Amino acid sequence: DFEIRARRNSRSDDFNALVAAHEAGHAVLYAALFKMVPMEIQINVASFNGGYIMFKEQHLSKEEVLRRIAVCLGGIVAEELLFGPEMRSTGCVSDIQNATSLAAQYVRIYAMGNYSGRIWPEEDGAFADNRTIESSPMIDELVRQQKDTAQEVLTKHRDVLVDLSKQL
Repeated sequence: DFEIRARRNSRSDDFNALVAAHEAGHAVLYAALFKMVPMEIQINVASFNGGYIMFKEQHLSKEEVLRRIAVCLGGIVAEELLFGPEMRSTGCVSDIQNATSLAAQYVRIYAMGNYSGRIWPEEDGAFADNRTIESSPMIDELVRQQKDTAQEVLTKHRDVLVDLSKQL
C-alpha cells in the first residue's frame, strides 16, 4: 500500500462531498462568467486536505476583476447553497482572503473604484490590505455585491453545480 492511498482513504465521504461542492462552485462560476472552463480542478490531493482549481492567468479588465472576485466566493456560496449557511466550512478562509485582496487592489491600486489614483503604499514588497482606512467600506461592499452575483449564478446553474460535485 502506498501512503497516498491510505491518506485518500482516510477522508470521510462528508468531507469529500464538501470539498467537491466547494471546488465545483468555483468552476461553475468561472465557466458561466468567463465563458471558458478552468484549466484544472482537483480534490483528494495527497499533499493537503482539500482541493484546488486553476484558472488561466491574464490581465483583467475592470469587469473581469469583479467577475474574478465572484469566482473567489464561489466555493463559499456553493457550500451554503448545497449544505446550508450553518454548514459552511473554515476551508473558505483563503477564498475570503483572495476576494478581499482583489477587491482592495481594485479600489486602492488599480483605481477602478471611486479613487482616481493609487491610495495604498507597498510595504515590504507586498500590499497590506487588511488595515482600516476609508476605502474599507468600499471593499466590503464590492465583496458583498460579488457574493450576491455568485449566489445568483449558482442558483441559476444549481443542476450543473450538483452534477459537477458528484463527478468530483
